Amino acid sequence: MQLEGNVFGHYTFLQRVGSGGMGEVYLAEDLRIERQVAVKVMQSEPAPYPNAPVTQEATRLFQREMKAIVSLDHPNILPLLDFGEQMIHGTIYLYLVMPYRPEGSLVDWLRRQGGTLLPLQDVVHLVVQVAEALQHAHRHQIIHLDVKASNFLVRGREESGHLPDLLLADFGIAHLSAATSTASQSIRGTPSSMPPEQWAGHPVAASDQYALAIMIYQLLTGTVPFQGNMQQMMYQHLNESPRPPSVHNANISASIDTVLLRALAKKPEERFPSILAFTAAFQTACQDRQDGSSHEEYEIPATILASSLLPATAWGTPMSQTLSVSPISRDVSPLKRRNKAGLAIVVGLIVIVLGSALPFAHMIGTTSGTTSANTARSTQSSNSSSPRTTILPPSPIPTKTSIASLAPTATVLPIPTATALTLPTPVPTPIPTPNNTIPYGELLYSTSTPSQACDTEGGGWADYNHPEIQCSAPGTLITNPHSASPDLVGTILTTIPSGTYPDNYVVEAQVQQPDTTSDFGIYFRNQSGYQEGIYTFLIHSDGSWGAYVYDNTTGTPSQIASGVTSIGANALLRMTVVAIGPNFTFYVNGQNVGNAYDTTYSTGTAGVTVDARGTVQVKSFSLSALP
Repeated sequence: MQLEGNVFGHYTFLQRVGSGGMGEVYLAEDLRIERQVAVKVMQSEPAPYPNAPVTQEATRLFQREMKAIVSLDHPNILPLLDFGEQMIHGTIYLYLVMPYRPEGSLVDWLRRQGGTLLPLQDVVHLVVQVAEALQHAHRHQIIHLDVKASNFLVRGREESGHLPDLLLADFGIAHLSAATSTASQSIRGTPSSMPPEQWAGHPVAASDQYALAIMIYQLLTGTVPFQGNMQQMMYQHLNESPRPPSVHNANISASIDTVLLRALAKKPEERFPSILAFTAAFQTACQDRQDGSSHEEYEIPATILASSLLPATAWGTPMSQTLSVSPISRDVSPLKRRNKAGLAIVVGLIVIVLGSALPFAHMIGTTSGTTSANTARSTQSSNSSSPRTTILPPSPIPTKTSIASLAPTATVLPIPTATALTLPTPVPTPIPTPNNTIPYGELLYSTSTPSQACDTEGGGWADYNHPEIQCSAPGTLITNPHSASPDLVGTILTTIPSGTYPDNYVVEAQVQQPDTTSDFGIYFRNQSGYQEGIYTFLIHSDGSWGAYVYDNTTGTPSQIASGVTSIGANALLRMTVVAIGPNFTFYVNGQNVGNAYDTTYSTGTAGVTVDARGTVQVKSFSLSALP
């Protein structure tokens, strides 16, 4: 969609400020009162019978639910100002209008703090605002269903000290998606934060409590309890218990562990009776940690206790093939991907449609939302519900003589009925041990000027998707001339001067975006010829990262890992991928930022890539063999 200059209602679109899996966000001018607003737009799928009763009923329900969301009035909820639909050249667009907040999201604010973990009292201050906003929505029988840091916009206030006010954004996106999609049985949310009942398609108010507990877990530890690809995360949420957060942060007390583990119970009825009750227990536990006292004991549900006490090697126990979800009462107290829209993953009989991780009014640090590879597309805005890591300045790349790491959805739901969810055969999810020592192995090849046009070290390179290559000192400039994101280009090392490509290797590149803010990163295990298979490790414009695998036949991408770092959009980075069998470890400037486990491809070539409208300077590239 290129809608700059168009007028929707009384809103003139000035410029696109972000895009994601569920639409695009435009900075717009409100012609009535001369103010700037943020407008989220989604193109509707054409209905074969637009006047059919079912279509008219869907439109009526959408309008009714939007009016309910407009009625929300709370200081920590970003208001929905307006909504509507607009037809342009026969295409219907639905849109939501929100205030424009130039300060960005909580993720942006955390990055500006240097990427270090917040003190307990600061976490409590933020959580109280979140809980009060959610409780207000629950009283109006509205569930958000995508609670995460990137879905909270920030507003700085002098009287608040250095901590910002939070504004919960993106209420209504579920309805916008439902009104524009013909997909049935779709579940919307962020996989790393979705409780079992949401995976089963029957969320309740306690689902927001579970997601808030994931968000607190991340604020306290810098990581999320469940990671992996879509299928792995689904399995973990349904069957595995999270490790206590104190495993990742020794400063967390046993009482804080207990409170968070209760909020992360698999059954909604085993969680706290309300968001505010959960927050009060968390505040008490944090106070106990600070003054050394003990006020109250909180019981860990049996379903959590049974598996959370198992040794680390027992965390990947097999799952049953069917999960039964009982009725719950409501508590209202890319390399070669062809140009395909969105990311669709079929798990059993469920179609998982991921919402945009982009807040309505989030302009600073927005990403293109999804990333790909060989036709080189992107997938998943980085989801924002992922680990946050402090990144140190880069150290030199090894040389031949020197080798020595908040789609937001909101919905008014009926009382759920019993259902059974048939699950696929589980994929084992290894629990890796953090490691900041990169096992370089034997250096096979290195260059300061990658690409066929610039390389002087004897490597064979293949440019992909028509990049613009400029040989410079130091490094190689790779520019993506395409205008529409996602559309990756790059160059791939296809042969090395001596020997053969190893199956297991370390690929490393020192890269920097001089003055653009597009996705960029590393290709690895690229499948030869006209096959579509590839992996990518990409840095997004908001500092988050993601790793993706692409289907060898269709090029359809799936995210296998993601996280949030404290790096700047134009920082000089040393990106490293260690690929050993199905285990991948990702490093930025020598810091381990995450791991992934995927068995799709066991060998293949490596290179560098950048998304549409971006330019990267690659100052070095190396390949080392591992046993």
